[in-house]
Amino acid sequence: MYVINNRDKQSFDMTKKIDFPGWLQEQMDARGWGQADLANRAGINRQVVWGWLNRRKKPTEEYLVKIANAFEIPPQEILRVAGVLPIEANHDPLTEAILHLIHDLDTDTKNDILEYAKYLKGRNKRKG
Repeated sequence: MYVINNRDKQSFDMTKKIDFPGWLQEQMDARGWGQADLANRAGINRQVVWGWLNRRKKPTEEYLVKIANAFEIPPQEILRVAGVLPIEANHDPLTEAILHLIHDLDTDTKNDILEYAKYLKGRNKRKG
């Protein structure tokens, strides 16, 4: 489940600093997860999660990828939120999430999705 909320939309303003512990807590809350849930799903120690949320430690890239996998979001997304990757001015987290989801699909399914996207784009042009 990819969660986009007002904080996500605001956080990609190049002039604003992203509050990683706040973002992490929001993502956990949106899923109804506690610290132990995230720790179990990411394969990490709960005390490590506590340290991040309480600003005692910063997660390494390895841990960020584990969190991304647990949240089922693109690793690049959490790497940007954590400040490891730069935030691009035209960054669209929803598009990135869609690309992440289709990455491992077979070629026929990807072609089906491409044709459907073309259909939707044409439909939007006719409306607008």
